[in-house]
Amino acid sequence: VGAAAGEADGFVTLHDQAVSDRSRLTLLGSGVNDGAQRFMVATVRLDSLADGLDPIRLLKIDVEGFEAAVLRGAGAVLGRTGHVVLEVLPDEPARAEEVAELLRGHGFRLADVRGQPWEPGAALLENNLWAYRQ
Repeated sequence: VGAAAGEADGFVTLHDQAVSDRSRLTLLGSGVNDGAQRFMVATVRLDSLADGLDPIRLLKIDVEGFEAAVLRGAGAVLGRTGHVVLEVLPDEPARAEEVAELLRGHGFRLADVRGQPWEPGAALLENNLWAYRQ
């Protein structure tokens, strides 16, 4: 699928990045390596993309700060997913709170990837959060 995961099916505009910036396409605001050229990218909700996949044992999300939007577009998917691993950046405490709330609202417990319970604001190994069901 040639699309980015998001809250809604549609399109978003991204800035082209400097060649030295290999992985920072984000909708969270301007970045130091944003180029003048912009391009449109299709977005798709995970609920649209994964319709019919059942069950989902592990969902990995790494979307450069756009995690909450992806989770909001994945309500049905989260209901049939056993584990979620996603990146939570430490410099965005409000976003970490929202991610935690969304995951807990779908019945997940939160831990670091070593299995230690996690709360927003606490450090995460490699910034990776593990959401699991018990």
